[in-house]
Amino acid sequence: MLENETKKKIRLAVLAIIVFAFVMRVMGVDFGLPYLYHPDEATRVNGAVRFGSGDLNPHYFLKPSLLTYSLFILYGIYFVFGYVFGAFESVAQFARHFITDPTNFYLIGRMVSVLSATYIVYLTYCLGRKTSDFKVAIIAMFLVAINYTNITNAHYVATDVPMTMFILLSFYFSYGILHKPNSKSYIFAGVFAGLAAGTKYPGGAVLFSAIAAYYMANSELRLKELIFNKRLLYILLGFTVAFFIFNPYVILDYKTFFKHFKETLGLGYSDKRSIHRVASLGNFLGVLNLSLGQYALGGFSFISFIYYAIKNIKKRNNFDIILFIFVLIYSYAFARSKIVSTRYMICVIPIFYLFAARLIVRIYDSIKLSELKKGALMAIFIVAATYPMYVRSIYFNKALVETDSRTLAKEWVESNIPQGTKILLDPSGPLLDDTLKNLTQKYERAKERGLMKQDYYKLQIETVESKKTYDYVIISSPVYTSAERTKGNYEYMQRHELLNHDLNYFRNKGFKYVIISSFMYDEFYKERQKKEFPAYYNFYESLKSDTTRMKTFEGYPRVLGPHQPKVIIYKL
Repeated sequence: MLENETKKKIRLAVLAIIVFAFVMRVMGVDFGLPYLYHPDEATRVNGAVRFGSGDLNPHYFLKPSLLTYSLFILYGIYFVFGYVFGAFESVAQFARHFITDPTNFYLIGRMVSVLSATYIVYLTYCLGRKTSDFKVAIIAMFLVAINYTNITNAHYVATDVPMTMFILLSFYFSYGILHKPNSKSYIFAGVFAGLAAGTKYPGGAVLFSAIAAYYMANSELRLKELIFNKRLLYILLGFTVAFFIFNPYVILDYKTFFKHFKETLGLGYSDKRSIHRVASLGNFLGVLNLSLGQYALGGFSFISFIYYAIKNIKKRNNFDIILFIFVLIYSYAFARSKIVSTRYMICVIPIFYLFAARLIVRIYDSIKLSELKKGALMAIFIVAATYPMYVRSIYFNKALVETDSRTLAKEWVESNIPQGTKILLDPSGPLLDDTLKNLTQKYERAKERGLMKQDYYKLQIETVESKKTYDYVIISSPVYTSAERTKGNYEYMQRHELLNHDLNYFRNKGFKYVIISSFMYDEFYKERQKKEFPAYYNFYESLKSDTTRMKTFEGYPRVLGPHQPKVIIYKL
């Protein structure tokens, strides 16, 4: 048993890591606001706000609805408090508040991710204590706390972080199935698996781990007894209820669900010229290494996973086996997808770090030196292995804390370019406000086609008089097909232009300015793209000699994610 003094030190260490993890994740959480620079956040937030109209059907099933309904509940609480204290007089005023300044709506959603990501750190500690000792638990916890992938994605209103939290909670109760089997463990292993799937479909892979835990805990039963057993029913019933309670329209609007779900199975860019990497075993391992920290830590974590996979399957370490089952099933699904992203690895990072921490402690225990020297060596290795991630995370947070280059560009445009000017605008450039004429056309088009976005455009029209607007047209990416601009009841409504003409063509169409962003021209203004996209390459080349460069905003070019691009404003 640990002495009281040792327990006190462990609690202080755990608390310190949790505080550190929270600070790293909450720093810069208000990035960009009130402007929206992350392309995926609006789907969740807009959907949650739209539920306030009374239509609770998401009409969108490319991802499940648990996060959207959760935000709707939180926004309802926000409205009630605002109404009681006189901030809002009606639901209509609340909706207009969302259009004019959505800051608080996005902060609420982002704080869900911040708290979920911080809780993931603590859950890693809990699993480490159950499966090993406090040294393994604290090391694994610290590795997750400093993990760059977890830190960056904790800043977004997105599904991967809360999905990971539910996956780890399911593992926690699956451990209970193996070691303290009771109805609670079976039910909650299934419930949290259902919540994981209800947040993002691939999270449902953890159900197989819960079922595997059930089988291992009841291996003495015959096959018929295993299949027709109330304990298995607890898992399956818990999963089903938890999934459908937050995704009821999967059944109520099953036709749309099946249509969208089929699209998720083939998710990706259909154009063969796509600049995005297609998933393969090699890319999967590369993304896994990147998400784990690259260099020493990424390689060491992967080696640790393989080492314990071989060792513990032979020894039939049941809890390790259920972790392996999840990683294999989830990784197989990931490797078959058409695009790759480090955020897809968030849910396996704690598992790899648990094994890495276990191997670090094993090596520590095998070294025949004094405790002080061994501790120093272990500390040096951990600091050296995590230092690159720490530096990247600090740089990332610094970029988020400072005003985004696109915000600075928007302010410059509004101060120096007359309202109503026609502008050719990069899709990742400053978020200019559209003219009343263009918004009205979008509203009419959305209304005619029965698109959900008509309500959003209507609210924009009601508030447009308070803004300085521009007649902008978006530069279209050549890797998208027209089919990819329409998904279910959502449609890409913005007017766009392909850069398959020279500058005189755009001058003749009335464009006065071109605003480009490094997020796009870095992809197409390269020698390797010169043959594939010659029109785009030549367009960017002509901007150097046939225009006047008015202003440049440098941004943070080495920051990963949708942050701080270099923005250049040209006058035609």
